[in-house]
Amino acid sequence: MMSLQGSTDDGIPWGPSKNRTLAVFGKDDRYTCDISKSAHSAVGRVTTDKGNNRYGICTGTMVGPRLMLTAQHCLNRLSNGGLGQMKFTPAYYDGHAPYGSAYAKHVWVQKTMPNKIRFYEYEYAWDYAVVLLDRRIGDKVGWWGFKQYQASWNDHSYWENIGYGAEIYNGQKPLCQPKAPIYSVQAYSSGGTTSYLMKHAIDSTGGHSGGPVYGIFDGNEINVVGVNVAGDSRYGVASGGPGLGSLIYKLRQQYG
Repeated sequence: MMSLQGSTDDGIPWGPSKNRTLAVFGKDDRYTCDISKSAHSAVGRVTTDKGNNRYGICTGTMVGPRLMLTAQHCLNRLSNGGLGQMKFTPAYYDGHAPYGSAYAKHVWVQKTMPNKIRFYEYEYAWDYAVVLLDRRIGDKVGWWGFKQYQASWNDHSYWENIGYGAEIYNGQKPLCQPKAPIYSVQAYSSGGTTSYLMKHAIDSTGGHSGGPVYGIFDGNEINVVGVNVAGDSRYGVASGGPGLGSLIYKLRQQYG
């Protein structure tokens, strides 16, 4: 199991925690960024109402006019199996919401993760979810494409990330990560679907969960290759692969 505290015998709890250490590799390269006036406004803060004045913070990315990509462990699961309130605010910055917010209506995953607070490493390969929002907020901020990660890209510093790290500014400002490498990719299959677990050197902590691991491709096209989901002192972890690509494609046909 993995831990943001760096222990090998403890797992990653859901949501942000003040007790976590950073998953930072060498110098912390993250910096505060205003993403409201660029293509990066497709990224935003995800908040979930946990009740009793408690809330969770994650990150999400528009991948269609009404489709938002985030981490499965960020979902607000209710005890009856339903989905609790989940709000997406693109380009959120220190209390400002230049494009307003949208709310989750439905969610799809390829494989449901166990309802627990700690996971074995392989389980993170499935830690992604596509959320249908209640309005076409993507018409305002745009949406990003998806490319399936290739092992030939290993060890190249192609990949960037944006996340609402909860230990800095309490998740109130987006943090941008310059280009960093993905070291390895491992495929896991279940029910005829394959997903990838990708180990990377992207600096992150709670609140970055669900944020895009993305690259700039030919023609300055932004494409997501994975969803940032976990990390410890050794490496960070993203989920993705053909299972995620096929899910996005199918839902775009229905809701695009």
